[in-house]
Amino acid sequence: DKTEFYINAGMGFHSNDARGLSQSVPLLVQSRGAEVGVRTQAIRGLDSSVAIFVLDFDSELTFSGDAGDTSAGRASRRIGFEVGAKYRPKPWLLLDIDWSHTQARFLGFDNGASDTVPGHSGNAIPGSVGDVVSAGVSFDGANGWSGGVRLRYFGPRTLIEDSSVRSPATALVDA
Repeated sequence: DKTEFYINAGMGFHSNDARGLSQSVPLLVQSRGAEVGVRTQAIRGLDSSVAIFVLDFDSELTFSGDAGDTSAGRASRRIGFEVGAKYRPKPWLLLDIDWSHTQARFLGFDNGASDTVPGHSGNAIPGSVGDVVSAGVSFDGANGWSGGVRLRYFGPRTLIEDSSVRSPATALVDA
């Protein structure tokens, strides 16, 4: 009675950059997604979840740093999972962590040249992040004091379609 399994699926639209309208790019692009997961509170004070998902876009927006704009490209698919947990060992203390891992790829073939960087072939989506982690500790004391520390980690991102160039990971800590 403290665990639920779920399946979600749906269709929707994402908006392209309105500047693309002058290039006859559709403003709204269809997307489809589904996920399967489990949420549980079987352990007292612990709320956790695990889900796997797939998300398809009919057109992927990519940013071109050289041109300073975005352009609509090929269809894409993201497949991944998310794991999350919130634990309250004491009424005033909360520990939480969320981790998502995603593989983002263009669908189909690019015929030897990409939509965004001429001469670079491959199906990796430039700028897509594979791993994201958020973790924190927060407290809310009865004496009016509260605070916390949070870590946000963004894993390396592929920078060109063949994944031969990747950015370094980024980590941010705030308190």
